[in-house]
Order: sequence, then C-alpha cells, then structure tokens
Amino acid sequence: MEEFYTGELHVVDFPAEVVENVVVADARRRRGVGRQLTDAAAQLAESTGCYKIQLLAADGHEAHTFHQACGYQPLAHGFRRCPGQGQPSRAPMAG
Repeated sequence: MEEFYTGELHVVDFPAEVVENVVVADARRRRGVGRQLTDAAAQLAESTGCYKIQLLAADGHEAHTFHQACGYQPLAHGFRRCPGQGQPSRAPMAG
C-alpha cells in the first residue's frame, strides 16, 4: 500500500467503489431488482479489489432501511461540493 500526504489530506492508494442513489421505479419495486443491483455492485467491487463500497443515499430516505437489509452499515456522515459552483462565502471565525 502506497500512501501520500498533502497537508492534512491523507490519500491511500487502493480502490474504493462509490454507489450513489440506487433507484428502482415504483412499478418494479419489491421484485428483487434493488438487491440484484446492490449484489452486482458488491461483486464488481470484490472482483476489482476494492477495499470498501461507499453507498450514498439521501438523509431520511426510505432507502436506508433497504440498504441495511442488504448488509450495509450506516457509518459516516458525508459532505459534497460540486465543481464549478465556486467557493462558499466564509463566515468570520469567532475569536
């Protein structure tokens, strides 16, 4: 395992899989489609040597129960910033 350090950013050189918003049409739910999709993602991650699968779903979404039933654990709180939207304004720090 090769590691690189830049300031406080720790980057580890091994792959992870990111799955964002597994969505099944209402008319197709409860037929095993979502489980087939998540199983396929897990098989892909394993076959390519990923050390983890990071699954993203909206807060409070009913999908959380489904993902837990598929063996995923709620372990993190994520943050997102989309490129091209500029820097957010910064509030003055209390001091």
